[in-house]
Amino acid sequence: MSLSLKGKVVLVTASSKGIGLGVARVCASHGAKMVICSRNRANLEAAKKVIIEESGAEVLAINADVSVKKDALKIVRQTLAGFNDLDVLVHNAGPPRSGSIMDLNDSDWDHAVRMLLLSPIWFTKATLPTMLRKRRGRLIYLTSVSLKEPIPNLLLSNTVRIGVAGLVKSLATEFGQSGVTANGVMPGYINTDRVNGLARAQAKKTGRQFRQILKEYASEVPVRRLGTPEEVGQLVAFLASDDAAYINGSMITIDGGLLRSIL
Repeated sequence: MSLSLKGKVVLVTASSKGIGLGVARVCASHGAKMVICSRNRANLEAAKKVIIEESGAEVLAINADVSVKKDALKIVRQTLAGFNDLDVLVHNAGPPRSGSIMDLNDSDWDHAVRMLLLSPIWFTKATLPTMLRKRRGRLIYLTSVSLKEPIPNLLLSNTVRIGVAGLVKSLATEFGQSGVTANGVMPGYINTDRVNGLARAQAKKTGRQFRQILKEYASEVPVRRLGTPEEVGQLVAFLASDDAAYINGSMITIDGGLLRSIL
């Protein structure tokens, strides 16, 4: 099997760094035309430059906030204007604030719901008409292993992201016969700013060394290391390809074996 996304238009949200950028880089390396977006213009331009230098891909970079509905619709509109097509939606979003229930206020909850649950709904509704007209498309949602096992001090992520699993299953049932598949990807410990930030916060709280905390994270994983954004990207690229046409309605972990549950 030779995975190819040649000629496909792939939109990856929140993709100027971390997992989003890793996914965009890998999809571009397999021949996709890329649409990336970020709130931070400098990071966005840097990401565009990296992708073009590595793969020579066509890249449309859009400065926008995925947690704002008008921005989400703008991203899809500009994608269709720029490439006249949209084959794959990969919804990614930045992490919500960490903390327990007494640490979080109503504004924190409101933002998390808009970013992690409403945003994928906005993008999906804007994307589906194009896919349904062609009777072909891929809807892929990046979430977290917290859907299967809550992570301490990440109440917002633990609570809000679970709704995406319901979205995936519902979309898969409703649109699978139309050639549009929906799947979720649940990363574990991936070497990103988010994981490093959690380690630094824990180190500050406990008085231990940051590097030691990272080693402890890695020690929890059977393969004894953190994953890379590009490894998540390889899984997403496969799900985006024609080879994955029979994978629909799945929530797939990529965690080096971190989760111990059988199902």
